[in-house]
Amino acid sequence: MRRRFLTTTMAIALGAILWTSLPAAWAQGEQPMTGKEAKKLLKSGEKSLKKAQDATARGNAPAAEESARGFATALGQVERALAQDNVRENDLVDVAARVDEATLKHIPVLEGLLTRVPEQARPAIERALSVSRRGHDTATEAILRGGELSLPGGVLTDRSARDAMSRNEALLRHAERGRRHGDDQGV
Repeated sequence: MRRRFLTTTMAIALGAILWTSLPAAWAQGEQPMTGKEAKKLLKSGEKSLKKAQDATARGNAPAAEESARGFATALGQVERALAQDNVRENDLVDVAARVDEATLKHIPVLEGLLTRVPEQARPAIERALSVSRRGHDTATEAILRGGELSLPGGVLTDRSARDAMSRNEALLRHAERGRRHGDDQGV
């Protein structure tokens, strides 16, 4: 029983160490980010943003500030991976679309928080807002980059045609999201 407990504890500790080392690997360009990893980071950012909203509603400026930093860190990692073209090629358009969709939702929320937080938490919210805006711009650029079609050997195959259709659909979804949110540049 004791051995199983130690093994489980060691496995959990090792998992935590590996999870915290993944963002460093992406930042150094050692390993391309996958769509699943980006999704986890975006979900973590959304949780942090929700915590910032709750802390602001309670009047807890330090907690709002800390949560805003967590949001900026999570979203910043995905944004940097997109900007440095360090996302798996198969996942590029999907990750960029997720970032675009998330930032279009986050920007109005952060702007609302900026008007309600105490002065001491404002720099963290402003930084989070800046990261979100930069993430939106980077996602737009990545979607456009990912929309380019390269034909191996100059021949259109079934696979390259499916990839082109998938990219075109992502571009159309991006334009539609931009239109709904008044983002003329994205459209």
